[in-house]
Amino acid sequence: MVSSGERVAVLGGGVAGLTAATELAERGYRVTVVEPTGWGGKARSSGVPGTGTGGRLDLPSEHGFRFFPGFYRSLPDTLRRIPLAGRPDGVVGNLREATHMLTARSGRVGELLTDVSLAAGARSPLEFLRATGLRPGNGTALGPGLTDEELLYYANRLLVYMTSSDERRLGQWESTSWWDFTRADGASEEYRRTCVIGNTRTVVAARAEVCSTHTVGGFLEAFGYGFLGLGEVQAADHYVCALPVDRIGALLERGLAAADPELKSVTELRTDWMVGIQFYLTEPVPVVRGHVLYLDSPWALTSISQAQFWDCDFRSTYGDGTVADCLSVDISDWDTPGIRYGKPARECTRAEVAAEVWAQLCDGLNGPGRPTLHRGLLHSWHLDPAVRGLDGPGPAVNDEPLLINTTGSWAARPAAATAATAAPNLFMAGDHARCPVNLATMEGANQSARLAVNALLAAAGDDAAPAEVHELHRPAELRRLKEVDAELYRQGRAHILDGPAPWEEAGRGV
Repeated sequence: MVSSGERVAVLGGGVAGLTAATELAERGYRVTVVEPTGWGGKARSSGVPGTGTGGRLDLPSEHGFRFFPGFYRSLPDTLRRIPLAGRPDGVVGNLREATHMLTARSGRVGELLTDVSLAAGARSPLEFLRATGLRPGNGTALGPGLTDEELLYYANRLLVYMTSSDERRLGQWESTSWWDFTRADGASEEYRRTCVIGNTRTVVAARAEVCSTHTVGGFLEAFGYGFLGLGEVQAADHYVCALPVDRIGALLERGLAAADPELKSVTELRTDWMVGIQFYLTEPVPVVRGHVLYLDSPWALTSISQAQFWDCDFRSTYGDGTVADCLSVDISDWDTPGIRYGKPARECTRAEVAAEVWAQLCDGLNGPGRPTLHRGLLHSWHLDPAVRGLDGPGPAVNDEPLLINTTGSWAARPAAATAATAAPNLFMAGDHARCPVNLATMEGANQSARLAVNALLAAAGDDAAPAEVHELHRPAELRRLKEVDAELYRQGRAHILDGPAPWEEAGRGV
């Protein structure tokens, strides 16, 4: 290692910054990490100050709950290399399997429980569609359902993306919104809710109207392959910028943006809110051993019951001894009116946000004679303090927004290495940087850090082994279809399977 002992300043102590620091420290670099808020960034956990009594810890809180889909490979690899006493496989040994996923519907009519455990083995494509809440129904007693032609057309949308070449993904689908790709205009409300909105907003906090098909399609593809059982501040010599995308502007204003147009475009990237709230309950309410997606929730809620996954007695470990569970909820839509106050979350007080979220949880989990949640269970709640101003005087702000991959945003995202003439010793990391996972996730942040480390090693002339960058699963069975599509795209022709939706044909009188 020719550069062992050189200094590296890592700006930002989130997943990307800490990953870069780990990789560089393992290669002999002297690393300093600068983090102004809290270690872990948006992935950090903390406590609610003053809630622990009698020697117990404060009640646990978080920016939003975190999960590790099957296609995550880079982040688990990093966790495996972090030692932990009593764990031969390191920190990754603390992960617990979420075996089921519940797609909740209003009044529990038409809800869907899916086994997503490893023990269930590989699934068929039809089982994957059903797991995402898609089923034929035509207005049966189980709920509105989708017509057969709607279900088949959505399957066609997934197949079109999965067989699209890289050239079409970056050239056409990067500039096409998920709303347009799925032909949402003119479709039924149930198709929009389940296929267009439900499979995006509740998972990636992205609006189907503006989020690129390159992002949504890529996430569903990666998630689907996993479900099918396929894939797994000192002066420094170098700098790794792993700051959140909304905090980079001030750094770029100091001349770097003018020196490198690619960096200047970073300020064009958009963010949105995905914020967590925790409800502390006096009795265990596991609901399901995994995630709950509230498909009819106007605030695009998802939740997970925490205590069931933790190797401790919750009552004796946290709080005042009366709290038995933590229902952790992510709020992904802050602009749609709710069901209790008729206001979007941004216009509510903190107490109103909590009451509104509780009402939407009850709407999805409580059915006739089947109450899962009731006021007697609620001990207290805690809304992420990163959201400020809900109680006045000015408009609400979020100190930790999430990158949203709008159409055309790939071109505005920086590569790991900046232009040599601008800042040859500056490298970019974070979930806003280009990496195989084209989505703001912990896995994407981890991958971007590995790419930044490799760019730094190359610039330093260091012959140390590069960090491994795990690619997403690419099935050999689809390779020939992608090759054909690449040729069609070069000729300016449409994807061979890409056609109008049945409701569009009906509108033309065909």
